Amino acid sequence: MSLPFLEKTLQKYANEDRAIARGDSKVNFCVVPDPQNAETALNALRNSLGWPCLVLEFPDNEVSDESAAYDTLRTSIAVLHFADAKNAGKNDAKYVIYDVSKPAVERIIGRLKKEAKKKIIKDGCTPLQVMSRVSGEWIGPVLNGAWGYRYTIEIRFWRDPFHCE
Repeated sequence: MSLPFLEKTLQKYANEDRAIARGDSKVNFCVVPDPQNAETALNALRNSLGWPCLVLEFPDNEVSDESAAYDTLRTSIAVLHFADAKNAGKNDAKYVIYDVSKPAVERIIGRLKKEAKKKIIKDGCTPLQVMSRVSGEWIGPVLNGAWGYRYTIEIRFWRDPFHCE
């Protein structure tokens, strides 16, 4: 599976999700390539980010020695949202994490799993399988006030050219 394929799929989901979709020119999806530069990457986008924002974090392609038939991509998918600590209430961190971010990222992962299972989404003709939610955790604060929820998932994609019809 190519990273551009996953990025394109998640961008489509972000554009169609009721909490993440944007009507302005702000960015609703970004990729953070590695943990060492996560804060730097998000800071670079700070002025163009819209809230909430879907984030693909640290995609790492792992070739399995156990099987010549598939590879596994381990990555995290998160939704971040800005919480105004000065104005407690609807925009406080707890609300942002559990009432906005967690449900949104669960919808995105649920859709990814459902469409993968039905073979609606493929990388070319290569089917994929969302293996599991390895772990979920709240994140923040980042960017001086953004909080969110992240799930680490594994996506298996088949290398067998005979999957093409």
